[in-house]
Amino acid sequence: MQLDFTNPATVAWWRDRVRAVLDAGADGFMQDFGEQTMWNMHFADGSTGQSMHNRYPILFHKTTRQIVNEWHQQHPERTTPMFYVRSGYSGRPGSAAYESANWCGDYESSWSRMTGIGALTTDMLNRAIGGAYGFHCDTGGYMDLLSGSTTRELFLRWSWYAALTPGNRVHGGPVLGQKFPWSWDAEAAQIHRASLLLHRAAEPYILSLWREAKSTGMPITRPLWLAYPDLPGVDQLDQEYLLGPDVLVAPMVTKGATTREWSSRPAAGSARRPASSIRGLPRSRCRRRSTSTSTSSRAARRPSRPRVNAGQSRRCGRLGQIGAHWRGVPLGLSPVAARPRVSDAAPCGPRSTTEGRLHQ
Repeated sequence: MQLDFTNPATVAWWRDRVRAVLDAGADGFMQDFGEQTMWNMHFADGSTGQSMHNRYPILFHKTTRQIVNEWHQQHPERTTPMFYVRSGYSGRPGSAAYESANWCGDYESSWSRMTGIGALTTDMLNRAIGGAYGFHCDTGGYMDLLSGSTTRELFLRWSWYAALTPGNRVHGGPVLGQKFPWSWDAEAAQIHRASLLLHRAAEPYILSLWREAKSTGMPITRPLWLAYPDLPGVDQLDQEYLLGPDVLVAPMVTKGATTREWSSRPAAGSARRPASSIRGLPRSRCRRRSTSTSTSSRAARRPSRPRVNAGQSRRCGRLGQIGAHWRGVPLGLSPVAARPRVSDAAPCGPRSTTEGRLHQ
């Protein structure tokens, strides 16, 4: 059975269900599944399952958005309700215009570049460029039938991965059981807690990027080619990204790894694309920031606990707070993060190695 959102009676029924949840005190909900459209279905407006297949998630999320907005107008004293979704489709507008956030679905509890933690950044950046910028994932992975239960190392690497993404939650284990930070030992719980503290410290910065994304379309997490489109080879970098304009993130997503390579900063003279040249971003947001130079040898000697420098703008000041919070907790498993600067290294190289330590 599937809800037919082309039928006014169905919309009225769904409105009652959503309003009942919000009236009960919920600030939001997860709009999970419900979008599986079979080709032999028939809808009230005459559509078949074949023609409705890609259109359905747009109708689904649009209907929910209209109900949520209507309810909030009648209850302005309450927090703006949010709902996050799994399904979506592109368009003008597509389903991303109506969702509050999205999650990547049922990834395996594995290191795979196809279905596990190694695939997350590629997925996140593709969604972000398509307008679905409110990304989050299930820490530790979800599907465990074929891959087996998540391990301590994988769970903690995933915890640090999620720390610098828009959303963060623990969920998984439908067959072999949910794993929590305390499922292993006290140290694992402490490392996971440190990743949550980093996420909380980054929260003001992420929320400012979220507001910018909502008003301009500029995503929260950005592929490097969006900022440096003319650099050779930049379109091949799918395992690192920019969190806003100020933070470069290179997660550790390889089993057993204690170091990883990441791209050094662009060469001097390789100008970053001005914010005002990106469609939809107002010129008032285009502000020159102070930059400093560093040699590639300095980049190679970056400390294992990267420091985020406070800049001159308020936004960079928030980054300074993130850095201070980061330095105040045991890192355990750290992604590589630093404010991008201009250097005299070759474009997109040489590769630099940074340590990310795992407490055994």
